[in-house]
Amino acid sequence: MIPEEHFNAGGFEDEPCSLTPQQNASMPQQAPVRRLYVKPVLNIRRSGRSFGQNFKIDKHTYPLALPMVVCFIYFLAMTLGGVNPLRDSAEVYLKWGGGEHDSIYGAGQWWRLVTNVFAHAGIEHFLSNLAAYAFGVMFLKQLMSPWKVLAVFLLCAFAGSVVCSIVTDYVFLGASGGVLGLFGTFIGCTMLQSDLLAQYKTSLYVSLIVVAVSILLSFQADVSLTAHLVGIITGVIIGFIVYYFKRHKAN
Repeated sequence: MIPEEHFNAGGFEDEPCSLTPQQNASMPQQAPVRRLYVKPVLNIRRSGRSFGQNFKIDKHTYPLALPMVVCFIYFLAMTLGGVNPLRDSAEVYLKWGGGEHDSIYGAGQWWRLVTNVFAHAGIEHFLSNLAAYAFGVMFLKQLMSPWKVLAVFLLCAFAGSVVCSIVTDYVFLGASGGVLGLFGTFIGCTMLQSDLLAQYKTSLYVSLIVVAVSILLSFQADVSLTAHLVGIITGVIIGFIVYYFKRHKAN
């Protein structure tokens, strides 16, 4: 091999070598260079990294799922235990932790003030509360930490249970009082603060509509108006207390 051929084969493109047709035929043909297209791999890695970051950011909101997870497990246990998932009798729901005046104060079954919150009278009852809870949490978590939102739900639900156990004689159950308490607290927090009112005006209107519709539906048979009203009122009072506490702290 002549020196020019060596240099040109080494990559000097500005001085191409001149070979005879016989030399060209005798030279081994180089295989085409294959390139690895790695962009999708990089995108997958980046997407995975972003998903991991979002996972860590959203992890603090996990407590908000606890009430409905407990309700789902409770509903599943009731169904597997023989309760009709569509609708059953008051006696059956009382057996599964429903609240009732005589059972609570007569028999001393105080635990019913809590268990009735997580028991539901059929799949429709459970799903409607689940959907309303999701909206209520979505609104209120903009103003409070997840644990405070959870505390609001439990406090409003418990208040509804206590009042129902005192003033009614029917079997009551469901998370409606706590769910509507979330909307009531959001309304109470935003109504007194002009900056929040301007920022969350649409959410406030939706909350007011949900509360109004819930009250209207409460006049139907087998729906507890007492639990709904107590949950809403308790939530609004909590919202007012939060406002005045923040105002006092700021001053």
